[in-house]
Amino acid sequence: MEWSSTMKYPLVLVIWDDAVSGHGWEAIQDIDSKPHEIHTVGYMVKQTKEAVTLVMSLDHENDYQNCTFVVPKGMIKEIKKLKIVK
Repeated sequence: MEWSSTMKYPLVLVIWDDAVSGHGWEAIQDIDSKPHEIHTVGYMVKQTKEAVTLVMSLDHENDYQNCTFVVPKGMIKEIKKLKIVK
């Protein structure tokens, strides 16, 4: 199947802040207190007021997917629609 710009689900880059956790003993002054900026690419199959749902693999012809990834909207900094260049 050839790529078409009219496909049902857009390919996007989601830039979002992820939580950070530590493990083991460490000095309080050494704690990493900043969220980590994450870049995730996938097909955006759903968007609600609470979250964006991406899938990593998509069967466009049969509307099947694999590897669902949900990012809460409060963590999202930016969503960019990607363009595939042949």
